Amino acid sequence: MLQGAVYLTPLDRAMEALERRLGIRYQRFMDDWVILAPSRHKLRVALRGLYAVLDDLKLEVHPDKRFIGRTTRGFDFLGYRFHPGRKLRPAQQSLDRLFERACRLHEQGADQKRLRQYVQRWFSWLHGGLRGRVCVHGRCRRIWIQVLSQLNRPGADNPQP
Repeated sequence: MLQGAVYLTPLDRAMEALERRLGIRYQRFMDDWVILAPSRHKLRVALRGLYAVLDDLKLEVHPDKRFIGRTTRGFDFLGYRFHPGRKLRPAQQSLDRLFERACRLHEQGADQKRLRQYVQRWFSWLHGGLRGRVCVHGRCRRIWIQVLSQLNRPGADNPQP
C-alpha cells in the first residue's frame, strides 16, 4: 500500500504546481484524491494534467469512483459526506458497509455484545482525529439502533445504551 502511495508522487508534484498556478485545491490520501477548483475552466486544466500524469504512470481512474460536479451538492471522500456549511457525516456507502459487516458478524454467530463493540469501534473511527468536525446527531446509540433494525433482531425496540 505504501509503495502505491509513493508511486503517485509525480501526481502530487503536478497538482502542487497547478495549485500555485491556478488556485485549485488538491488533497490526496493514499490512492484517493480530491480536486477543488474555483471555475470549470480551471478544473478542466487540472483534469488534463491529472490524466496526463496517470497516463504516464499507466493508471486509470475507476469510472464508478469519481465525481465531477458542484460542491454545493456535497460529495463523498474517505468515507465521509462533505457538504458546504455542515459538519461531516458518514457517507451512505460507509453506513451500508457497516450494516453489511454487522449482518455478516451476526450470521457468524456474534452476540449482541460483540455487535455493539463493532459499532462502537466504527463510531470511534468516524470521529477519530476529527472531534468537533463530525456531526454527532444521534450519537452511537442511533447507529446501534439502525444496526439492530437491519438485523431484525428481537430487542431492536429496546437496545441497551
